[in-house]
Amino acid sequence: MKNKRFLYLLVPAVMLIWGLIGYRIWQAVNADTELLIPSVPRRLRPAAGPTVAKQYTLSLAYSDPFRTSAVPARPSTGPRENPEQQTRRVNMMPSTAPKQTTQMPLGPVAVSVPMPVVEFLGTIENRQSRKRIVLLNINGRQASLSEHQSEQGLQIVRVFKDSVWTTYGRQHHTYSGYNRETNQ
Repeated sequence: MKNKRFLYLLVPAVMLIWGLIGYRIWQAVNADTELLIPSVPRRLRPAAGPTVAKQYTLSLAYSDPFRTSAVPARPSTGPRENPEQQTRRVNMMPSTAPKQTTQMPLGPVAVSVPMPVVEFLGTIENRQSRKRIVLLNINGRQASLSEHQSEQGLQIVRVFKDSVWTTYGRQHHTYSGYNRETNQ
């Protein structure tokens, strides 16, 4: 170091800082066993005067938010004997709306299953046996199929070099690498 003045100032400052750190550690380790317990104030005594409790009444004169049909309100029969009964009474009147019933058809129900999402990935040909395998992505799952095999209801009818002819139920589709889907 060329400038020794800074060295003469920094060394004592560093020693002072480390000395303070060491003193705090030594003080924590060699502390007395006495614990300082803060004084807990005594409970306050209530005021000498009488206390008045607040009284609340519930007003239940609103419609049922979960009722699906409108029910006319019951006409008032006059004042009740006890006013508390009037505020606590709940309308327990049964619903007068007719119940709706649906009838199911008795014959067989045709369920339409949506066509799976199919992507043509390519073909693999075994040169010795001349057998072609098609690579398809059906609903996000890859499958390798040959002719007359099926996967998730999609049956392979015929495999060509650049396309595949499939059936799904009564629907016929051709998938190729050039155009992703054409109906025939």
